[in-house]
Amino acid sequence: MRMKQKIRYLYVMFLLAVLCLVPKGMAQAAAYEVTVTDESVTCTYNGKRLTNAYAAVLKKNDQYQVVKPCTKKSSIYYFDKDGCGTPYMKSGVITIAYNGKRRMYYAQKKTLVTNAIAGNSKDGYCYVGSDGVVVKDKVIKRAVKYVRAHTKTGWSREKKLKACYQYLWKHYSYQRFYESPKASKMSSYANYMLSKKRGNCYRYAASFAYIARVLGYNVRVAVGSIPHLHGRGMTPHGWTEIKIDGKWYLFDTNMQKNFPKVDSYKKTDKTYSYPHKVAAKYKMKVSNGKISWK
Repeated sequence: MRMKQKIRYLYVMFLLAVLCLVPKGMAQAAAYEVTVTDESVTCTYNGKRLTNAYAAVLKKNDQYQVVKPCTKKSSIYYFDKDGCGTPYMKSGVITIAYNGKRRMYYAQKKTLVTNAIAGNSKDGYCYVGSDGVVVKDKVIKRAVKYVRAHTKTGWSREKKLKACYQYLWKHYSYQRFYESPKASKMSSYANYMLSKKRGNCYRYAASFAYIARVLGYNVRVAVGSIPHLHGRGMTPHGWTEIKIDGKWYLFDTNMQKNFPKVDSYKKTDKTYSYPHKVAAKYKMKVSNGKISWK
């Protein structure tokens, strides 16, 4: 009896070891089965045929498989009411269910847009994160509207960023607030600035962070202190930091407004014109269509 139990135990441990060696993506994709004939492409998920549905399909070594949306070199297929799949050549927001999770993406000629503003004048515009998921956050929507209003199609990302910076400090006014900034407040700060067109340094910093984010940059807000405007020691202050080509740069729209002739655009700690101390840095994270600050 003991020998049988030992054999059973060793067999179970062997199966567990084999499962651990199977790549996660492969295990997930096993629920899908793609069949290709001369006439059509069909797909099943857990034995049920896909109909009226979209899927990301990757062709590798003459084999087709359903993969996670935005997988490199994958194409978007639409499976009609009869289950016949064809490459999706249109542009627009679509919903893809992958392993039971439904999320919204923006398709554009067989591919999915990532980390950019997407859309058209008829259906409207949205921002999609690096994972391709459409972000529905209301502050992100305000940032998209801002960028669309103050830039032109065809401009480089860098030119758009500079134009948005210039418009913000020139046309949005200062409003004093006495408060202690923290990560959880960044969204409300930006929302206030982008909706009311006024705010303090933290609102300038947070709103420009959202603007830069929808242009595809990684962003964070730094809070700390700089010399008082009238020379009375140090005063609380906040500014935007944007990652460009692997390096973080400082952008201060509030101080640009206070001192228009002193350039506060794309500076390093050494080239920024004002002595400053950093107390905290709050980074924006975009994942699965949601925004968080930490």
